[in-house]
Amino acid sequence: MAFPSVSKQQLENLAVPLPPLAEQHRIVARVDELMALCDRIEAGLGVADGTRSRLLDSLLLDPLESAQPNARPPADSGHEACGKRMHGAGPPW
Repeated sequence: MAFPSVSKQQLENLAVPLPPLAEQHRIVARVDELMALCDRIEAGLGVADGTRSRLLDSLLLDPLESAQPNARPPADSGHEACGKRMHGAGPPW
């Protein structure tokens, strides 16, 4: 790959500054810590989403079950779609 205004010789002689090896190790260790934190946050969000879904189902189903103690809404009642719309995860209709 060539670039008209930069010769191969210029690229070979280009000094690329790098931090000392000890600093590179500290950088890698910090990035690893931050990636682990991201993984924990992501896992926590999954748990929170599951909890939110169960609470929403409970809020929507409990009044229906109180009105008709032995009746359950049909599988296609739309209560999950309603919950997703309420939380911005679905189409606005």
